[in-house]
Amino acid sequence: MERCNLTQRPCREAITEVIKTNKNRKSLQLTYEVAKLLQAAVSEENSTLSREDFKRYFLIIKLFMIKDLRYLESLDAFTNALIKE
Repeated sequence: MERCNLTQRPCREAITEVIKTNKNRKSLQLTYEVAKLLQAAVSEENSTLSREDFKRYFLIIKLFMIKDLRYLESLDAFTNALIKE
């Protein structure tokens, strides 16, 4: 996945373009949920976030920091096992 190193305005335009071309309902719902979480965590609204939502925010940020595919595959297997329980 390509990292967005753009300034604020071009980055917004790039995100808007991705959203406009996305026709998958589930993907759009998840995109919205993640965007709202990220927005709330870095704004003044962060005091309204639950402890669980803060944990989600930090986990999402950490996932984007992982570069080694082996670690991502291990995490995928682990989370799949958690979901099955």
